[in-house]
Amino acid sequence: PTTEERISRLEKTGFSANVTINPGVNPITQGWPFYSYYMDSRTEMLYKASELIAQNLIAGSITSIAFDFNSVATQALNGFTVKMQNYAPNTLSAFNSTGWTTVYSGTYTPPATGWQEIPLQTPFNWDGVSNVLISICFDNSSYTSNSLVNCSNVAGSVYHSHTDLSAGNGCTDILTGTVYADRPNIKLIANVAGCASQRLPAIVNVGPQSPKDAGIIEIVTPTTAVNLTNHEVVTVKIKNFGSTPINNFNIRYRV
Repeated sequence: PTTEERISRLEKTGFSANVTINPGVNPITQGWPFYSYYMDSRTEMLYKASELIAQNLIAGSITSIAFDFNSVATQALNGFTVKMQNYAPNTLSAFNSTGWTTVYSGTYTPPATGWQEIPLQTPFNWDGVSNVLISICFDNSSYTSNSLVNCSNVAGSVYHSHTDLSAGNGCTDILTGTVYADRPNIKLIANVAGCASQRLPAIVNVGPQSPKDAGIIEIVTPTTAVNLTNHEVVTVKIKNFGSTPINNFNIRYRV
């Protein structure tokens, strides 16, 4: 005999996806925030809540950021530090010294051109209503050339300075800079709005175990949504829920 179970369909509040903040049509290239033509660099970049909401972002964790590199220098960026904060003002006029959450600290070398991801060591919790302010700085003892990133023109959205501090630290000793409009295009791995639905009762008839029943339980690769192409090899784990062994079957999925 079958067993009748009553369950509730859960509301889907969101899922993690990559979102591109790129309002420009014709990108501009700039060296910040990877300004390694000098020993030290400090940059703050403002991304407005209206831009994030327009891309369906919802409050929650931002776990990764990515920049679109036009060219890369081979020099490692020592003391490379990324900080983020929820920020009320809509423009920048000075470096901010309070309110930060450090999300990445270490050494970073831009690996290649194109979109390159920086996984955050500490996820940042966006409140869903504030602008997001991102600070990137580093402290080198030598210089080579800049790594250039694609930018878009957004007035008052960047505050930056670079210099050679042989005995100082660019993250703490660069105190003043200049306002710029060429803001680096960025991708955020964050929560986006899902298909919200009301909780509704449902009747499910649970019968005998099917002899042939399998399903995907994990996507092994790819592990990130950044830099996906039109043709990707997808590796999955399959579990046999049925009562008999099965093999040589097709796997179908839809994105």
